[in-house]
Amino acid sequence: MTVPEVTLNFGTLMLDQAVGKTADTSVGVSCTSSSISYVLKLQTGNTYIPLNNGMRANLGLGDTNTAPGSTTYSGSQSDLKLTGTLAGTPTSSGAFNGSGVLMVVYQ
Repeated sequence: MTVPEVTLNFGTLMLDQAVGKTADTSVGVSCTSSSISYVLKLQTGNTYIPLNNGMRANLGLGDTNTAPGSTTYSGSQSDLKLTGTLAGTPTSSGAFNGSGVLMVVYQ
């Protein structure tokens, strides 16, 4: 991965507007060979990151918004869109966060 940390910022939300809210950013992958195939997936094997307010951020990659771990990519340089979509019922108001480890798994 070309950056050590990726942040999805959902901004300021009203509780009734949180579910379904999306945020996206770019994830860069750089390999030494164009013939390398890889999968991006969360270390936990989940397709979401749990948040500290009872919700979760469902993750999707690329223009088709496919779940992490379900698509094989290839090439020496890629910039993929990473989208998070909020789901679940918030148990509290105020700032919220969560974290996960996105891994590059070579095929």
